[in-house]
Amino acid sequence: MTNRQTYDRILAKDRIAERLFPIMEEAGVLAQLGIISISKEELDGFPFIASVERYDHKMPIPYMARYIGCPLDLSPISPETGLFYFPFVSIPGKHPLVADDLMGKKRKPLIAHEVRHVVDILDYTWSHPEYYEDLATLSLGIVSGTENLERSMRFEIDKILRLEPNALKAEYRAGAKTILVPLFFGSSEYECATCEEFVWIQLCDDLRQIHNAYLAKFPASKDEVKKTFERLAVEMCGKAVGPDTYARIMGITKIVFGSLLSRRRAQRSRSA
Repeated sequence: MTNRQTYDRILAKDRIAERLFPIMEEAGVLAQLGIISISKEELDGFPFIASVERYDHKMPIPYMARYIGCPLDLSPISPETGLFYFPFVSIPGKHPLVADDLMGKKRKPLIAHEVRHVVDILDYTWSHPEYYEDLATLSLGIVSGTENLERSMRFEIDKILRLEPNALKAEYRAGAKTILVPLFFGSSEYECATCEEFVWIQLCDDLRQIHNAYLAKFPASKDEVKKTFERLAVEMCGKAVGPDTYARIMGITKIVFGSLLSRRRAQRSRSA
């Protein structure tokens, strides 16, 4: 039985959210993540578990939804299943820094993004069982030194390339069309002309952010981090990003800002 089949069988059980809650509590998941409730939801016919976190729990930066996976002993619900890497979507309770409109109309596309991660991780972990061990040993949050820098960075880049494109497409189809462009005096919205543009910009920005996260974690090894990332970006990201891969990733904000200015100039010319 595949991971997806196991997941579907578990989610089809009566009162599944009510029965999962004590299992997650015993595993320490509720306390670790600040989860106060869980429920069974559905998006486009796909069932998923949604949790609600305390808004003030480990949230220095507001977000509207995130995918989480954790190993749970599902024996009380399904004795034949036992330990299972269970994916779900976590939604914060209202954060004071998140405007009401963001919590409403803009949350659905982000939930669609995270639900797509649930779908894809079930398939990916079935075909790549080594993912569990790599996640526990190579993820950015786990590595403590640069001796495994390349392996860790390769794992994180590969994870982005495998899981983000489908999720970004789902987000776009659910209504997300704009991207916030940081400016000196705040930010401005850039509306993407196509799904392909939306995916490309966000993918580049995800890669840029993981680069910067490694720099922040290993400030004494900045040169090594930059050289390793540049080499892996050229090796792994060329097909998704295009030529001049590293320059495009690191300059994605400037590229989008330039497009935004060009559009505004064109609009002024037409209205003149």
